[in-house]
Amino acid sequence: MKKRIMSLLALVLILSLVSVPAYAASDEATTSAQALYQLGLFNGTGKDAQGNPVFDLDRTPTRYEAVTLLVRLLGRTNEAESKEWNTPFTDLNAGWAKPYVGYAYANKLTSGTSGTTYGGAGNATVSQYITFVLRALGYESGIDFQWDKAWELSDKLGITNGQYNSTTHFTRGDVVIISFNALSAKIKNKDTTLFEDLTARGVVKEHTHNYIEQAIPGSGHYEQVQVGTETVVVGTEKYWIIECKCCRQTFDNSDDFNWHTEPNNPNTDVKCWFAASNMYQRKREITQTQPVYENRWVEDTIRVCSICGQQEP
Repeated sequence: MKKRIMSLLALVLILSLVSVPAYAASDEATTSAQALYQLGLFNGTGKDAQGNPVFDLDRTPTRYEAVTLLVRLLGRTNEAESKEWNTPFTDLNAGWAKPYVGYAYANKLTSGTSGTTYGGAGNATVSQYITFVLRALGYESGIDFQWDKAWELSDKLGITNGQYNSTTHFTRGDVVIISFNALSAKIKNKDTTLFEDLTARGVVKEHTHNYIEQAIPGSGHYEQVQVGTETVVVGTEKYWIIECKCCRQTFDNSDDFNWHTEPNNPNTDVKCWFAASNMYQRKREITQTQPVYENRWVEDTIRVCSICGQQEP
């Protein structure tokens, strides 16, 4: 069954469980962060006074943070923290990051900025993080893709969609978008997605599926949609006009005319007499209210879980 994770829509179930602080980050980044948090694959940077997670999505991550976020996405946190790792890097000054750098280096997910330096305090770039993710999926830099243009392969795999390049201002919001989309990507040479692998290993948290309508990119059809109404003339008809010779009122119905009251006479008992009248014909339009339709492109949709991306059975 095709499983496709897309994070353009609101996560209704998630937002009902965890209130979302105000961020300048995009809706896609916020919902991706919330989904990963619910699955236990993303921690954030702490919690606010109300106990809600703080994701800090607008800030550029350091290389230490980027590799740590990758290890958590892969569900390898416990494994990373349970061992002492040997690396050639002499600049691992952040003790909290050593297990994550060590695990990623040992598993060929990351390399240093030189043979002896990791450069962990420096800012990560979008190409570096996509490289981490692609390596985690089994792809080799220099063979399957070029690390400095890693988005070219991630675009083909559907992890990214052409929004990244060498000039991208990379933020933690981009990290969670890429990470969340990577869950639906298949591991190289396998018919298994990263999410399925995490599920099989018991990494992701149990959750109640929250199925939502999700557009299928590039798939749709035109259909007529009512956009309003309009009054149109559908014909004409002749009718008789009766004019009172006494008060000069006109009527198109003899019942209304018969024994009608003079409009300017304060004595309402004074009536005009039907016989004192002129009759002549007029023509009028017959109108009808009709709906107005417009051809609009409507995207085809599927129903997927907004948390894990599983398609509704």
